[in-house]
Amino acid sequence: MLSANELRNGTVFSYEEAPWKVAKFEHSFKGRGRGKVTVKARNLKTGSSREISFQSSETVEEADVQRRQLIYLYRTRDEAVFSREAEYRPVPGQAGSSAKPGEDEQISIPIERVEWEIQFLTKRQKVWTLFFEDEPISIILPPTIELEVKETDPGVKGDTVSNTLKPAKLSTGLTVKVPLFIHPGEKIIVDTENGEYRSRA
Repeated sequence: MLSANELRNGTVFSYEEAPWKVAKFEHSFKGRGRGKVTVKARNLKTGSSREISFQSSETVEEADVQRRQLIYLYRTRDEAVFSREAEYRPVPGQAGSSAKPGEDEQISIPIERVEWEIQFLTKRQKVWTLFFEDEPISIILPPTIELEVKETDPGVKGDTVSNTLKPAKLSTGLTVKVPLFIHPGEKIIVDTENGEYRSRA
């Protein structure tokens, strides 16, 4: 069990028989030391978000979740498809190639659960996922990620201090605003919390 005061960004807790992940928390205090904890959290089974309030004296149940590393394969309109790392093996006699997992070896997560996170994944990328009751429910992203710029207007030589930005389409299909000096083919660092450009890689 957790004290409500221990809830922080990224904490996964159980509420109304579902796992929730804290996106933002706020502590407020009234007279005589009574406090309230309000969190903006996302239901990891449905993808919906809401605000939930607790008294600071309340306890919250930790969600029984497990971390497992998977390999991202592809996405469809309805789901993201992964393979267990151990199930991707080299094909004998074919250097650098890998066997495709069979249908029964694939693990799918509904797109609505990972719609934001999937924008940062490239094919064959290893990624940590959260499982709840042996069901994959969420992807764990690092704070920043390196991605390649596929399409953008040509860079402006010498313009490394301008605050003017331009759109750039990245290798995953995500579009972000980048400085004018960024060229197609460059790798950049992107913030996975807000999808914004941070720096050149």
